[in-house]
Amino acid sequence: MVRPIWAGCSAISTWIEPSQALNTIATLLEVDESRNAAGQDVRCLTTPWWQLRYAHTVAIRSALAENYAPATANKLLAALGNMVDRAEAIVRARAAGLRHEHST
Repeated sequence: MVRPIWAGCSAISTWIEPSQALNTIATLLEVDESRNAAGQDVRCLTTPWWQLRYAHTVAIRSALAENYAPATANKLLAALGNMVDRAEAIVRARAAGLRHEHST
């Protein structure tokens, strides 16, 4: 049986959905609000995560440390780290595909 990540937590309220975490960070980055047809905040889907650089992440970390408890800030940063890793992987895959197309 697969246990949810939050199964060991004392309260489910300690769980932060990745989309919520990324929407929070997108707000810090002053990304314009974007909502889907159901009215849900989807800023996490419209933020250009692949454009973040080290200086951006340092500023984000600083803002989170000032405004959130350490555990919450770490959860938010973990979501950001996962998104940046995925965005970089997509950029690398696209670049590899372009190199392959040009070499044939």
